[in-house]
Amino acid sequence: MSHTLTSRRSRPWLATGAALLLAGASGLPALAGPADEADSSPTQQPVMLVLDASGSMLQEDAGQGRTRMEAARTALTDLIDAAPEDAELGLMVYGSEVGNSEAEKEAGCKDIRTLAEVGPVDRTALTEAVEEVEASGWTPIGRSLELAAQELPAEGPRSIVLVSDGIDSCGDPDPCEVAEELAADGVDLAIHTVGFRVDDAARAQLQCVADATGGTYADAADAGELTEQMSIQVQRAMRSYVPAGRPVEGGAEHTSPLTLDEGDYVIELTSKDGAHAERSVQHFAVPVHEDERLHISASAIRPQVKGGMDFTWVEVEQVDADGDECRSDRDGNHSNNYMGGPPTATLITTPATAEDGCLPDGHVVFSVTRTGDQAPDGTFPIELSISREAPVEATSVRTARDASLEAPGLGEEEARGGTLVTPGLNYSTATPLEPGTYRSDIANAEFHVYRVHLEPGQKMGAALMPLGDGGYPTSLQLNFAAPDRTALVPDAGSAGYRSGNFAVNLTEGEVLADVMRTTVDPARDEQPYQAGDYYLMVSGNFEKDLALPYALKVEVAGDPLPAPTPLTDLVPLSPDAPSTDDATSTQVPEGDQEDATDADSATSSATQGSAGSQTDDAGSTGAAGTGTDDTTGAAGTSGQRGDGESTSVLAWLLGALGVAVASAGAWLLVRSRRSTTS
Repeated sequence: MSHTLTSRRSRPWLATGAALLLAGASGLPALAGPADEADSSPTQQPVMLVLDASGSMLQEDAGQGRTRMEAARTALTDLIDAAPEDAELGLMVYGSEVGNSEAEKEAGCKDIRTLAEVGPVDRTALTEAVEEVEASGWTPIGRSLELAAQELPAEGPRSIVLVSDGIDSCGDPDPCEVAEELAADGVDLAIHTVGFRVDDAARAQLQCVADATGGTYADAADAGELTEQMSIQVQRAMRSYVPAGRPVEGGAEHTSPLTLDEGDYVIELTSKDGAHAERSVQHFAVPVHEDERLHISASAIRPQVKGGMDFTWVEVEQVDADGDECRSDRDGNHSNNYMGGPPTATLITTPATAEDGCLPDGHVVFSVTRTGDQAPDGTFPIELSISREAPVEATSVRTARDASLEAPGLGEEEARGGTLVTPGLNYSTATPLEPGTYRSDIANAEFHVYRVHLEPGQKMGAALMPLGDGGYPTSLQLNFAAPDRTALVPDAGSAGYRSGNFAVNLTEGEVLADVMRTTVDPARDEQPYQAGDYYLMVSGNFEKDLALPYALKVEVAGDPLPAPTPLTDLVPLSPDAPSTDDATSTQVPEGDQEDATDADSATSSATQGSAGSQTDDAGSTGAAGTGTDDTTGAAGTSGQRGDGESTSVLAWLLGALGVAVASAGAWLLVRSRRSTTS
């Protein structure tokens, strides 16, 4: 079977009375409306930036004859100009009002000012305030951290970014102790630090502050590096990944699945190895068409723990009417992303046929299960993505030649001249890249995601180079994945991990390079065969919590082939399946839009009111009811529901009667409106 090049995502279809009538006779609930498009923008965490304006910032060693303070003002101005529109940023300075003599120490250790409270950025006012900051005094880092924490919201993820050129000179409170107390209090606060031309003692103190709160430390040797590291650390502090998709809750059993269309969803699961195993699995159903395939992926979005070796598994399993496994996929990873990012299971079903015993009532029924010892009693969000793949015209499929591509080379000069980019934190927020060389930096246990568009006949290669090592072992990974998040095996080999290549003890300037083993080929039955955005992932593990700068080079080879032609007007194997006839769309003639809206509303109201809502213990809505968030609730396959066959017949009759009444009412309403306007 050949495959289409792209999966149609979340297409709305015009409901008809006939389709609804047939849905009432189905053993599984009627198809839910398509899911909302996922919001792929990470929310912005509130950040308080704390800037050193002590007397040592007057030293003229920042490059080009500038003082450290002048370099800091330039870096701050650039940061303010580039801040996102929805940024929540505040600014605090210490040492700017009092001198640094011993006689002024008591006053100098209280010399801490808030130039801007945490909130939307007033670029003009904040820039003017920055320009007036003069360096002169002491370095009360510990007290500044206490006050900065008080300035931030009391709840939710939030961060402090501290920039200093030296050690705390006041001594009480000790900065490390302040950071440890904030962490011990359970405050959801990370402190990221930047050392500007610091000595070993100051570096150790700033590193200690970052380590205590799960933050990161970065060095800056000159004005250019200060500008870059301040930007990177503030961007890191602002990013807060929110799982992408519509929240839903599946059925507790395979006989009570929640029926979904293609789209992006979010579910919450505990671990099967914890005290609440009954909440570790949810069941779903998707109606399909003849020869259609589904791509189902589930990604566990769990905390990244530096040094953590607890494990999380996620599994997607397709079952038959008896609950027996037809096919499955399972993936796992340590909590420190030791093996390359969030656990992601991807299941591709076989082309659907009426004779397939794994399609109860023409539906793909599947479960998503979480196991493992990472926070087993807590819930993790799971991103659930479903897409349809239509069959294609056989004569339109061309076999792709293997694109010739060696593992890319990367020189240090090219690497250091790469374009600075902000990486995505997960598949849903992947940063788009064109072929070229880029720079970013990665913290311990972080996972960076990029996407590169490939057509049939093309393949991708990448090279990764650490631009520093800090004198400690560096472990980096470079992974590839298909548009449906299927992990792809690299060509240059790996350390045996399913998810890609792994390299340990890289030193500054060494290169980890790899290339996709297979060219995108629509004649294949396994990935990569689809055109689309392919994922390129970078993950790292280090002994220290430094922000490691790296360069990433992307190459694409091969001549693109024309896309195969997908078939339309597919035969539904379930009356719940949406129409695939391109002529049947939601486009309504302009003059009839109001009439069509009234008719749809009348039909929808009748469908929802045709029978009462029935909820099971898992929170799913029963067969005769409707679910929330435009998803239809759980119902069993024919012959497996506890209330027997009579309930199915009754539901069919009630549904048919309701639809008939609604259709008649809608017809009369439309006729009446047209009569009054003619």
